[in-house]
This record gives sequence, structure tokens and C-alpha cells, in this order.
Amino acid sequence: MRGFTLNAEAQDPFSIDGKEDIAITKQNFNSIKWSLILCDFWGSVNASLIAQLLSGAMGKEFTDEQVIVAGERIWNIGRMFNVREGFRRKDDYLPSRFLNEPLLSGPSANRIISRERWDQMLSHYYAKRGWNENGIPRRETILRLQFDPPLFARLEHL
Repeated sequence: MRGFTLNAEAQDPFSIDGKEDIAITKQNFNSIKWSLILCDFWGSVNASLIAQLLSGAMGKEFTDEQVIVAGERIWNIGRMFNVREGFRRKDDYLPSRFLNEPLLSGPSANRIISRERWDQMLSHYYAKRGWNENGIPRRETILRLQFDPPLFARLEHL
């Protein structure tokens, strides 16, 4: 649910092309939306509306881009917390059953996403996020998102 890409993937759920972009966009947006306690069922909510709401509430102007970057910052601070607690690439896998046992019926019958394909998608996702191959945000990402540089020093040795 954190990214909820289901509707965006309806065309071909087994294609890996562009999935990382869909996931990142949805995760960043939901991070800011949920931090404002906005309902998932409010269908017309978007970055522009959130920027307008924040501008009115805070008394200063916010842009769509600032809203999206705020969501990205929220997602990354969550990741950094998890990394600090020992979370790594090994923890970003589906249960083995999902990677090995195909569904028995329906449009996805007899199909799986292999561990190799999952690895490939995960590597693409990490690269797009600005994380290393172990899922740890890179120094450049921390600086771009304007986190305090000592955060990286604490992550760097992990």
C-alpha cells in the first residue's frame, strides 16, 4: 500500500520497464499525502492541491516541486531509520513463495517474477532512488535532499 502501483501496472504487471519510476512517484506522493493525514479516497488530491493547502495553512507559498521533494525526503528518512536498525537489500524481497510458486488461474496463471528479475528491478529502483546496491542512501542523495551530512557519516560504515 505504501506505493500502491496496482492501477499503473494494469497493462502488464510482469513487465519490468519503468516500474521503479511508478513505485518512486507513488511512494513519494503517498508519503507527503499521509503525513498531512489526507484520505486515500479523496481522488482529486494531487501535488498542486497539497501545495495550495500547505500555502494556506502555513502562510507561505509552496510549489508542486517542493511537495514532491518533501515526500521524497519523508521516504528517505524512513529508509535511513530502517538502515540504522539493520535493514538491507536482503529485506526488500517478497516471501519466496511469491518468487517461486505461480498462481494457478487467472490472467497471471503459471507466471512468476523470478529472483533474478526481482534483483534487476531492485537494482534499478535503488539506482533511481540514489541508494547503493545494498539499499543505503548515497551521500549525494542525502546532500541533495538537504539532510544533515553527519547522517551519511553514520550510515557510511554500515
